[in-house]
This record gives sequence, structure tokens and C-alpha cells, in this order.
Amino acid sequence: MQLITDIFHQKSDTLFTYLKNGGDPNRCEDALGVTLLHHAVYAKNYAALEMLIFWGANPYLPEKIFNMTPYDLAIDIAWIPGITLFTSNRNATKH
Repeated sequence: MQLITDIFHQKSDTLFTYLKNGGDPNRCEDALGVTLLHHAVYAKNYAALEMLIFWGANPYLPEKIFNMTPYDLAIDIAWIPGITLFTSNRNATKH
């Protein structure tokens, strides 16, 4: 839960340490399938979004309630910086 709290408070040290130590960038905190990337978009935390994408987070993994991916969510809330990062990233793979 500390990762999510830090994402919402625009802190990146905890997330960086987690990823650097081999943490899963597609980690879900609950059975709803909401990933760290979803939380970064909700929080409009560009630094966390960039870091997660760099470490291999998949922007096309849907959560289980509305079947929305982090990319869909960025479009839904009209967060242009997030949309731009997702569409310009060559490492993101659509499944």
C-alpha cells in the first residue's frame, strides 16, 4: 500500500527502490486488477508513469471492473501528457 500512497503523493523514491530491486511493474494490489500504472494515471503522476513504463509496465492490462486499461483511463480523464507518453513509447506492447 505504501507504493500507492507514494504515487498519489507524487513521491517516487519508494517506487524506484521497488522496481530497482526487481519488483513487478504490473503489480496489482487487489483482486480488481488495478495496477500501479492505473494508480499513476489516476494520480496524474507523470514521473511514476514514466518510471513504470521504463521498467516494463504494460499500459494495456485492463482492470476487472470496467475493463479499462491505464491507456484507456488516460484518454477517459483527458490526461494529454499520459496519452502522449503511452503512444510515443516503443517498449509498450499491446496484448
